[in-house]
Order: sequence, then C-alpha cells, then structure tokens
Amino acid sequence: PVDGRKLEEALQRFLPDEVLLDAAEYMAVHQMDVQETAQPEDEALDTGVLAALQQVEGMNTADGIRFCGSEAAFLSAVQTFYDSLEEKAAEIEAAYDREDYAFYTIKVHALKSSARIVGIQELSGQAERMEDAGKAQDIASIKAHTAALLELYRSFQTKLACLAHGESDEDSGLPEVDADTLADAYQALSDVIAMMDYDSVEMILASMEEYHLPKEDAGRFQKLGTLLRQFDWEGMEQLLPGSGR
Repeated sequence: PVDGRKLEEALQRFLPDEVLLDAAEYMAVHQMDVQETAQPEDEALDTGVLAALQQVEGMNTADGIRFCGSEAAFLSAVQTFYDSLEEKAAEIEAAYDREDYAFYTIKVHALKSSARIVGIQELSGQAERMEDAGKAQDIASIKAHTAALLELYRSFQTKLACLAHGESDEDSGLPEVDADTLADAYQALSDVIAMMDYDSVEMILASMEEYHLPKEDAGRFQKLGTLLRQFDWEGMEQLLPGSGR
C-alpha cells in the first residue's frame, strides 16, 4: 500500500523545482475551475456496510480508507478480500501440507499485502513473519505458526459476514429475467471478457442486478463479479455457459 501524502512529499524533495507545479498554479495554467476537478459523490456507497466494518475487531477502517484512497475503493478492496478468503487460505494450507515452501512464501507475501491494504494489521504482520521465515528457510517457524495464521485469516469469514451476498429465494420485487435477456447478457459478457474490458463487464453485471435471476445464474453472476475484482479473465471465460466448466 502507498501513502499518497508521503509519496507526494518524497517527490517534492527529489524533483527539481522547475518541474513542480502546485494545484492552484496548474488550474490557473489550464484555466480550470475548482468545481471542474471535484469528484462526484459515489451515490452507491453502502454506508451501512461501512459502519458495520468500523466495528470489526482487528480491522482499522481508517487505515484501509487511507491506503485505498477512498471509501468506495476501500469497500471494493474489502469485498475482494472477503470473496477470495477461503480460496487463498486453502492455497496457503495446501502449499504447507505438501511442503512447497517456495509457493507458500509467495502466497503469504500476497496475504501480507492484501490484509494491510484493508487495515487488518495483525494478520498482515503474521503473514510478513511467515514470509520472512520462508525466505530464510526457517521451516521450524513455519510449522510452529502456520496454524495460527490460518485460524486468524479464516476468522474474518465470520467477522466480515456483512459482506456476504444474499442468496434468498424469496421474492425480491424485481422482475423475472427472460431467456432472451439472459442469453444476450452471457453473449455480451463473452465478447467483452475476451477483450479484457473491465468497465463493460462491470456494467453488464450491474444491469443484471435489476432482475430476479434463477438461483444457478444468480450464483454465476456473483462469482463473475468476484473473479472480475481479481482480474481473473480466464476464470470468467471458463465460468460462462457452454465453456465446459
């Protein structure tokens, strides 16, 4: 994670004065108004979820928002962290079980970063210690502490339950999706996923939230959203109907 303020201060220290231009000067040069640079409020921001996350033991939401750059980016990062939690924990556990300590070190390094960026510092610290042990070939430390690392990691499945997607079959009040609309959505997804067009995939997935979907399709669209946030284009392609998966 990058602290934007510290990065800016470092750049100001090391860049020559002639290439520096503060915000007021930049707007004057380009004849811009402050209103033009203001970012629109994210109306879709789920303040209820954000409030719930502020009560999660072991998570510092202020740090997470600072590292992610905004509340909306923080919520997206936490959602990705939650959605991929069991898969990533299983990868660490499998690498440990087969004594593949090189791959284990790679995976705990990734956990160190992903936990820190969402403000879960204790988990990040434990992962960092296991990464250091892996680099030093300190197998004794890995064997002594991996169980505790995985226990803490998996505890956030419960702690972050407010991020779980509902899968109720109850009437949501949304119109039932018709077969043609569903088929068109899958075809459009196939086209834009092949082009790795993040925004278009996101737009199509959002449009399908306006319909009540069959349970199998609802689960598939939920998984597509998770894979999109992980930039797993191959996984998304394989998940589409007719892919053989």
